[in-house]
Amino acid sequence: MNWSNILLDLRKVRATIFDLDETLIDAMDGLPGAHMAVVEELKAYLENEGIKIDQKTLLNRIRDLDDSMNLKVEYDRDKWWQELLNEFDIKIKLKQEFRRKLTKKYWFTYASLVEPYEDTVPTLEYLKRKGYLLGLITDTDGTPGIKKTRLERLSIYPMFDAIVIAGEDTEHTKPNSEPYLEIARHLKASPEECVFIGDKPHTDIKGAFKAGMKAILIQRRNWDTSIENTPKIVIENLEQLKSFL
Repeated sequence: MNWSNILLDLRKVRATIFDLDETLIDAMDGLPGAHMAVVEELKAYLENEGIKIDQKTLLNRIRDLDDSMNLKVEYDRDKWWQELLNEFDIKIKLKQEFRRKLTKKYWFTYASLVEPYEDTVPTLEYLKRKGYLLGLITDTDGTPGIKKTRLERLSIYPMFDAIVIAGEDTEHTKPNSEPYLEIARHLKASPEECVFIGDKPHTDIKGAFKAGMKAILIQRRNWDTSIENTPKIVIENLEQLKSFL
């Protein structure tokens, strides 16, 4: 790999654009609590309907469902909970009101527990000092307004020059190129002057390439996916960005 060519190419970058969950904030702090909150609500509901289900089995299935739905880019949690019952062959049609209650319980629990990674703030401050514009593209949480509420409670929220909630501020979510081009427009930078940093190859990196941006994959975990164009730079933590930017 010719690092000199890569570094030369990155000299053109004016804007660094980030994904949120599992890139800047540690989802693993919030997901276990969010899953358990849904399990407790759902288990109590089912028992009231005369259906017994093992809590550990239900919890494990929700964990698997979370990843599988993210791979499908299906973010509407209201649909998840019925899908969960269908997988257990439970013949109950959940009312929309209760499904929405589970979704709110999931997200409010998650938001109360999740925080930025230790190197998030120092890295963003470093990039600011270097003169880079800071952008954030994050997909909708499926229920309009929830992602904005989550963002506003984060200490890093004021640090960004532009934020796009894909699927709410734009018609399409990642990996469609629309949200990437939209944030470039807000930052007044061309796609070629932008580098996108994200953790999911199938959405973050794929979308950045579609939009004509450079991309850096932060490998928080293995999503077991492949894309046509793999990023030239793969990092394990945000601190490593200082070697390239």
